[in-house]
Amino acid sequence: SDEDFSPENRYLFPQMGIDMMIYPERFAASELRDMLKKTASLESMDFSKGKLQMEAFKVEDDGPLADITLKEFCDAVQTENTTFRVVAVSRDSETLIPKPDTRFKYHDIVYIISTRDGMASIMEYLHKTNFRTRNLMIAGGSSIGEILACSVAGEMDQVKIIEPGLHRCEELRSRTPDNVSVINSDFRNFEVLVEEDIKDMDAFVAVTGNDEQNVLACV
Repeated sequence: SDEDFSPENRYLFPQMGIDMMIYPERFAASELRDMLKKTASLESMDFSKGKLQMEAFKVEDDGPLADITLKEFCDAVQTENTTFRVVAVSRDSETLIPKPDTRFKYHDIVYIISTRDGMASIMEYLHKTNFRTRNLMIAGGSSIGEILACSVAGEMDQVKIIEPGLHRCEELRSRTPDNVSVINSDFRNFEVLVEEDIKDMDAFVAVTGNDEQNVLACV
């Protein structure tokens, strides 16, 4: 909990022989915040404190990756300042390690690792740009949802949390910024999402305590 990670407790933990502390909810919220900033790719992951990035891009039927080989892609993008590697291709639930003559097909998901500057050049070639998330809807007022809402509220126009528990809603209202709206309702009811203007949201995140509910809500 947040109380466990108070400054007083942080001082005590090293004296108890604890070298590292991990707060899974805060880590998950941080990952979600990064994903909301990297909207051009399906998946994103940083390595070496952000010096290297791995992004996943879906091959579209009219996109520059469609029906070209890995070698053709490398020849088109590789420059003196662009260093990258296509590390994997996901196709029909299988993972392929691409070779120079591997041809990208429609619906493939291509995983590319590169430096930050190199990724910018790759995204330019793929005609991909990140858009700013200004309106966010969060299903579930869990600890992750609360931390995420508080961390992004200053960067967004509005954040909506939909939480079915009345007592939890009252807690969230007292602990979140002014531009975070807390709605006491059932997010599993699609009519509720429509009433709360889900069509005007830039992103939807489901962070309930139930993985099945999260998947269904996103679908």
